[in-house]
Amino acid sequence: AAAHEALQIFQIDKHPSHMGIGRAKEGFSVFGMMNKCVTPMGRRLLRQWFLRPILDLEVLNYRLNSISFFQCSEELVASLRETLKSVKDIPHLLKA
Repeated sequence: AAAHEALQIFQIDKHPSHMGIGRAKEGFSVFGMMNKCVTPMGRRLLRQWFLRPILDLEVLNYRLNSISFFQCSEELVASLRETLKSVKDIPHLLKA
């Protein structure tokens, strides 16, 4: 936890909006700059990856290749982002 704070991986701030009173939001941090997720599930997964970085070189290279693929296909990314916006938070719904 101390390393995450020192490196400013996460920064939790009070929500600035009147509607968000009592809630927190991600502040200026590495995670905040890297997070482009459009679903709550994506944000949770990315947070897990930041909390527990992968040590397996094969998995790391697979992720890097996936990122490279999507960087070369802006139209596909835009389409996927629009589609994902309508995906409900399944794990949250199952808890209710």
